[in-house]
Amino acid sequence: MPRQRKILLLEDDPLFLDHLEILLKDTPYLITKCGTIEEGLEHIDNENFDCGILDFNLPDGNSIDIIQALQKKDTAALVVTGRNEQEIIKAVFQGGGHDYIEKTEITPDNLTNGIRKAIAHTDLLKELQATRVELENFVRTAAHDLKTPLSTLNGHLFLLQMAIDDNEKEDIRLSMQEIEQAGQDMANLIDVLLEYTRVGWTFRPVPVDLDTVFEVVLKRADILIKETGATIQTSPSPLPIVLGDKDLLGQLFQNLISNAIKYRSEESPRIELSVEVNPESPGKAHISVKDNGMGIDPSLHEKIFQPLERGKVTDQEGHGIGLATCRRIAEKHGGDIWVESEGTKGSTFHFTINLEQYEDKETQ
Repeated sequence: MPRQRKILLLEDDPLFLDHLEILLKDTPYLITKCGTIEEGLEHIDNENFDCGILDFNLPDGNSIDIIQALQKKDTAALVVTGRNEQEIIKAVFQGGGHDYIEKTEITPDNLTNGIRKAIAHTDLLKELQATRVELENFVRTAAHDLKTPLSTLNGHLFLLQMAIDDNEKEDIRLSMQEIEQAGQDMANLIDVLLEYTRVGWTFRPVPVDLDTVFEVVLKRADILIKETGATIQTSPSPLPIVLGDKDLLGQLFQNLISNAIKYRSEESPRIELSVEVNPESPGKAHISVKDNGMGIDPSLHEKIFQPLERGKVTDQEGHGIGLATCRRIAEKHGGDIWVESEGTKGSTFHFTINLEQYEDKETQ
């Protein structure tokens, strides 16, 4: 179920406060009431709100301090004023307020519409902030990882120059090989970084047949499946229709299946893909990919979904972008992704996604 939205209601007039509560009686919002700036600031320090509804003039000043305190938490404020005074309206917007309503003009419709717009603005602010933080971390990590092949290139260029000066043909050949490999490593890393960043720009949700998506994934992994003797089972049959982006979902499945095979144990890989619908969340499909592979230490369950992080140090190639990309894809589909593993007995990756419908295709 979606979380209940929280609203800070700041109003010092008991009669008007009762009036606002009546207007909001049938709305799904969780209301926190206060009557002074001091109380409001204390609530903001201790709680996270989705919107503030604020009287402008209060016993201990005006609500600009509250507006700015909410703004620091990327939360929009809707100000109610006693009358249409240009100076007040100017102060509201200069102080960071999202919108205002005159007290004499408040109705259930324009109040709830104002709240919805303010909450939508808050969601956008929080999303932008989260994106900004993610981008900063991503750039920092990517820059660090790009330095490794670059250092290798510089080192072997120095050795190459020495080998040329001494006319050591074997040393020249070895240095050239290392330089070529370092250049390829850097090119591969740039490719996976671009793949990760493209997720946010190519989202086109339409009804998607998961059976069709999975058939394409199996064809792409056909050689790897045959080489390792992997077996893959799906349930139910047929798989449902979901609302999403076909290409991105294919990328998500491919990453999870490839990882299940790549990080296999000594046994032949056994992979089970299942789709379930929780009766308490009928609009969501819960998809799981279970394997009998090497497993993932519980301390790494969150870390592996971060860009350029890997769950195990192995001889398998990879840059740690695959699962980070999976998380971005799941989030773009309105869901989440997580892993369950005891560390040595295989792993089960779970993710959720919005459903278009959940019916047998034969009856559609």
